[in-house]
Amino acid sequence: MSEVPLQDPQPEDGLKGLYPQLAGVPEDPLPTVQQGPPLQEP
Repeated sequence: MSEVPLQDPQPEDGLKGLYPQLAGVPEDPLPTVQQGPPLQEP
């Protein structure tokens, strides 16, 4: 079972598969929220 831990590149794919929203959702919501409040203030 030593070969499993050695494969670190797999964890990245696993995270994206288990949390696909965290990979693309954060990027969209973050910029959208910043553009929302500033536009309404002025």
